Amino acid sequence: MKLGSRKNSTRLRQLKTLLARCNRCGLCQPVCPSFIHSRHEGDSPRGRLALLTAFCQGQLHDMAALHTCLRRCLDCGRCQRACPAGLPVLQIFAVARSFFPAPRPRWQRLVLRGLLARPQRMEVAWRLLRPLLPLLLHRDGAAGQTARLYWPGKRPGARYLPLPPAAPLPKQPKVQAETAVQGVAAASSDLAPVGRASAMRVAFFPGCLADRILPELGRACLAIFAQHQVEAILPHWACCGAPALRTGDMRAMQRMVSHNLQQLAGLTAHWLVTACPACAEHPGLWSEVPGLDSSQQALARYWAGRTVEMSTFVQHILKVEPLPPSTGAVLPTVCHQPCRLPKNVDMSALIRLAPQQEILPLREADACCGGGLFSLEEPALSQRIGQRKRDFIVASGARRVVTGCPACVLQLRDLLARNRDRIEVRHWAETYGSE
Repeated sequence: MKLGSRKNSTRLRQLKTLLARCNRCGLCQPVCPSFIHSRHEGDSPRGRLALLTAFCQGQLHDMAALHTCLRRCLDCGRCQRACPAGLPVLQIFAVARSFFPAPRPRWQRLVLRGLLARPQRMEVAWRLLRPLLPLLLHRDGAAGQTARLYWPGKRPGARYLPLPPAAPLPKQPKVQAETAVQGVAAASSDLAPVGRASAMRVAFFPGCLADRILPELGRACLAIFAQHQVEAILPHWACCGAPALRTGDMRAMQRMVSHNLQQLAGLTAHWLVTACPACAEHPGLWSEVPGLDSSQQALARYWAGRTVEMSTFVQHILKVEPLPPSTGAVLPTVCHQPCRLPKNVDMSALIRLAPQQEILPLREADACCGGGLFSLEEPALSQRIGQRKRDFIVASGARRVVTGCPACVLQLRDLLARNRDRIEVRHWAETYGSE
């Protein structure tokens, strides 16, 4: 890595400025899932920040140690919320990963840059792959919600995967403004006020999981929009950029952001609504991606302020009230609070949008389940973190777990299936209104 280049010098200065705000108080340690389970200082946010500081000061040259410490971060944001100084920890780690990206196999770079950043190619690849999935994935797991990968003559894969998915969500051409749009701020000027749900239009960003892996979740979100007379636009999105950002592949990130901003340019919508809490966070980072021109940066900043996750949209914008408790049979249910779901979202109220569910107390309901991209990079630590969550779920006596994050749905289904637990996992949108 050439530290003397102009691009790297700018990133290094940015990294030093952010790191200087850390006072090493250690209040981030008790809330970090990695540190809780490993008890290793290098797995704590304070330890990671110390290693990055040593690197910036020229006192550390072990790149492998830096890659390891960043890889073992879940990007859950708990440390950031606990920091009394308001340190943007996730932004620091994002800058660090772009400064020294982890070495990746060529096929992973091809997936990031050639498929996730180019939705047309992704659609073709998915059409070719989807007919083969029922032949390779066989239903397995006590709750009947998971499958395992089988190959002739080979043992089944260890990880429990989602069942072979149905067709992805139907995309539509981008809907342009009814009148000429002049400038970024005019993107919603010709629409009715936001308070009128019957006249509301949203751009729906399902994310990769709710589009292709869990399309039933994406369809449930579209059904909620239709029920409340909200017009939903579903363009051909690229990935939000989370995998590229985690690996430090800024070239792939720039392609993804440029494509998504092209879909948003001139789009008349009140909100950009995502099905995934992590996807909702990334538009706030789009304007900082290198290689964007001034108009793209302005567009990214505009939509960053109008991006909300589905739970927030239903609870705080549509202001949907919970239904009265059911008088008939009820299903014992516990709530898992995803790490990246906004803290002003009341998951128990979202569960009560389905009256046939009885909410049971769950110990450490907001404890991390160890899911997301972290579960693919650090499977052993992810299982240790998740097993604790699974034990609490089983002890509650619930027959269903409801959460608000598609990545948590996949992780919890895998954890329960590994233990042969007959407990189903659903996203709250799938249970909305009635059983």
